Amino acid sequence: MKKHYLLLSFLFLTSCEPTNIININDLNGYWEIDYITQKGETFKPKQSSPLYDYYLLNPPKGIQKKLAPLFDGSFETSASTLEFEIIQKDQKVVLRYKTPWETWEKIVELLNPEKLVLFHEEKKYYYKRPLLFLNSQTNE
Repeated sequence: MKKHYLLLSFLFLTSCEPTNIININDLNGYWEIDYITQKGETFKPKQSSPLYDYYLLNPPKGIQKKLAPLFDGSFETSASTLEFEIIQKDQKVVLRYKTPWETWEKIVELLNPEKLVLFHEEKKYYYKRPLLFLNSQTNE
């Protein structure tokens, strides 16, 4: 009986561990900030038209650009492109950005085809796939 109890306890404990496996290729494409949390507070973007973060990966590197959709279906892009390196640090996936002026990191806490959570400077950024792009990216 004790063996069964120990086996059940072990199975219960191992099944309760979070399985946060990151498929970094899910980062490719367009992302819209849904909200940001910091110190227990939630902040929603107040823009009338959304801005998207566009990620393009070529592991172990990638780029990020800001895009604004236009009425004709095209995009206005930011002049700057941020380059980053994808690294493993303390069993986490990290995006390490480096410019001539500074270096910073964003920790990928959650990533799947529909949701992205990045941690940076005591803030969590919650992204969602824009509906416009969700179907086209998940059906490819």
